Amino acid sequence: MKKRVLSLMLVLLMTLTLIPLAPLAEAAAASDTRGSKGDNLTWALDEENGVLTISGQGDMADYSEDFAPWFEKSSSITSVSIQQGVTGIGSGAFCLCAALNAVTLPDGLKRIGDGAFGGCKSLTEIAIPTSVETIGNGAFSDCASLQKATLPVGLTQLPDSLFEGCTDLTEVNIPENVTVIGASAFKDCCKLAIPGMPDGVKTIGKEAFASCAAVEELTIPASIESIGKNAFDGTSIEAVVFDGTKAHWTQIGGETSGIDIKNIR
Repeated sequence: MKKRVLSLMLVLLMTLTLIPLAPLAEAAAASDTRGSKGDNLTWALDEENGVLTISGQGDMADYSEDFAPWFEKSSSITSVSIQQGVTGIGSGAFCLCAALNAVTLPDGLKRIGDGAFGGCKSLTEIAIPTSVETIGNGAFSDCASLQKATLPVGLTQLPDSLFEGCTDLTEVNIPENVTVIGASAFKDCCKLAIPGMPDGVKTIGKEAFASCAAVEELTIPASIESIGKNAFDGTSIEAVVFDGTKAHWTQIGGETSGIDIKNIR
């Protein structure tokens, strides 16, 4: 009898012990440690609220050849919070997180990798801290719901395909220090109207503003040294103020940019 009671108590004790283990196991499955050195950053996903938090110190690994460890749960991620101390966001880190609609980035962040937020179709706004020095190609491409983007004032280059396919984008600043606007940087941003560019811009890449149908007037500084083919193809530009001669316009590739030279004044 005593042995039977002890057996029942043991079973009960084991049952009670196992009760809290299920959610802990789930929590463990929804967190990991991964970074450029494998142990500097930690991620945790609150699946109930859809909040993914990245914390730690230093740069994040790039995921250009494989998916980020949280990708299998990407459909439940609605918000990303990058904590102070994280200095870089890896390539492809949050790509195709289709439900992601809010991102918080810390001061001290230095880089955003290629395609980091590509295809985040629910993201409506992004504010990039002034500490960011480089942004990778296609970092916010195909964010179809993105309406407003704030770029850091110290940025000197807008990478290729930065906002390509952001069909709802209506508001973005081109920082005064920018000298290069990459190929397809704003391609297919059909609601975006940019009236002018900083005085120091030297290069506008191929198809940089192609199919930006809302662009009707444009001011281009004399600092321009090169305009890529079809840079303004598919726009509604009726007038361009160019602080240079028509001969200079031809020399820098303006005639193949998609703007009729008759519209240059």
